[in-house]
Amino acid sequence: MRFIKWLVRFFWKLISILPAHLVNRFLVYHEYRWNKSVPSKQSRMIIANDAKHAKRIIFYTNYFKYVHGLFDSSDYSEGKKFWSKALGNYFKDEKGHYGLSQKVSKKGEYAFYLRKAAKINNENAGIDPYVIYYALKHEVALVPAYVSESKHWYERKKIIYGEAINTKELIPDSTSSEQVKNACAFISKKIAQLKHKQALYEKYDTYKYFSFKHFVLDFFRLLYFATRWFVFPTRTHYVGVTRKEAKRIKGSGLIAAKHRTFIDPLILYDDYRSRRPRIIIAKLLDNKFRAITKFASLIVYDRETSTTDPRMMLETLNILKAEGLVAIFPEGHLYKDSIGELSDGTAFFAMKTHAPIYPYYTVREWKPFHFNHVMIGKPLYIDKIFTEKDLENGENIHKLTLMLKASFEELDEAGKKYRKKSKN
Repeated sequence: MRFIKWLVRFFWKLISILPAHLVNRFLVYHEYRWNKSVPSKQSRMIIANDAKHAKRIIFYTNYFKYVHGLFDSSDYSEGKKFWSKALGNYFKDEKGHYGLSQKVSKKGEYAFYLRKAAKINNENAGIDPYVIYYALKHEVALVPAYVSESKHWYERKKIIYGEAINTKELIPDSTSSEQVKNACAFISKKIAQLKHKQALYEKYDTYKYFSFKHFVLDFFRLLYFATRWFVFPTRTHYVGVTRKEAKRIKGSGLIAAKHRTFIDPLILYDDYRSRRPRIIIAKLLDNKFRAITKFASLIVYDRETSTTDPRMMLETLNILKAEGLVAIFPEGHLYKDSIGELSDGTAFFAMKTHAPIYPYYTVREWKPFHFNHVMIGKPLYIDKIFTEKDLENGENIHKLTLMLKASFEELDEAGKKYRKKSKN
């Protein structure tokens, strides 16, 4: 019987892999794009919402693994149960058990429990405690996931996986039913957060590598790169940081740049070629170059209407939550010969999203055919500077701003020798 089940699974996968991917065009997201969290050889239990096509999406996005599904008997007829069991799925019996093996799952095997999508925001939304106890007993990682609803069979299927949760850390006392109940509520909340994050990924395109819009932007960036080094020759220096750490930014980040001239955004955008930073610009520039700013997805700051533009703040926070890279000029205005007073906006965004700050400092103002130097300082990692309790204290926002200003002053001091050479 085991051989027959293996044979059914083997042929099913063999004949279905190509048509499934051509028709469904699966799109897989991760909560943190650069950290997929669980090694491919480690067992894990995926807990997802019971959306349409969810079973198929989880099966095909873990195609080369032995996927077990945990289902309610009432949802399947006897005929469907036979084929479903042949594919390695389990059904709840009268005692509320799924008949899972008491042994630890083999490496690379996956099991998942589908919960009702209608209850996604409720505390104990259909998550079976049996699943939690099973994962706890065998020390299997729990992975929350959200499957987007699809109205048509030909619509692109999407899923977002969260970070793996260590069951021992989540439930220190395995005998406590209260802790298990809280764990169910925590996972339910996590799935709701994944739903929101997937919507942010889709809206702000921070997860996409290829699209027509990005192709055009990268094409013009390539043309600009070919001419920039003749018009604005530059040398980059790294102070207290390696080039890899400063330039190859993974995940969300804030580039805090010195503002000397109006062409600072163009130079900065080209310096971070491995990413597509969203630059915050004043509405004055947007009025003059609206077609360009809209196509390049720049963030417009209307400082004349309000010192804290709500629309700009919300968009910046959402981009950072979607693992995007944002460039900001904390001085707010042009300061050609000195460091201006820094606003608390950069520190506020960093503390709200845990995004590191990357100081970027130009030695002098940009002039065509004049050699210039760029100083890049050591990143300010929020999680290393403040504890979770410190992040809730609003007074620490200004402290972080002072740290950023001190970093600017350090870079200014390091760039003095290059400024003197330029004058000579």
